[in-house]
Amino acid sequence: MGWGGRYQHVSVIGFLDQLNITRDSSDYLWYTTSVDISPSESFPRGGKHPILTVQSAGNAMHVFINDQLSGSTYDVLQDQRFTFTGDVNLHAGVNKISLLSVAVGLPNNGPHFETWNLGVLGPVVLQGLDQGSRDL
Repeated sequence: MGWGGRYQHVSVIGFLDQLNITRDSSDYLWYTTSVDISPSESFPRGGKHPILTVQSAGNAMHVFINDQLSGSTYDVLQDQRFTFTGDVNLHAGVNKISLLSVAVGLPNNGPHFETWNLGVLGPVVLQGLDQGSRDL
């Protein structure tokens, strides 16, 4: 996943904690990756769309597939952990998956503030491919 801020871009394998990266200077953090879909996959020819599942923490998350909004989810229990599960419209070839993590209204101090885990925590899994599931 890569992170693109207003002036920075960081590329890593895995996930970075939103609070540690932004230092609470922004309520938003982009996570971006790409997935290559084989032309031989059956779903583009009338099968069911693959399902993307993302585990996250914070207040909300917006999911974009190839720069188009695919869905959103938010924390309803105020425990800051939630899961997005939704159909995604992928095509044969390279597909861009962007996740916009939102964590607003955080107190900027307090006991153990630095230990909070926010942002996309993973796993991020694409299900419904001919080969089964793919952990992104």
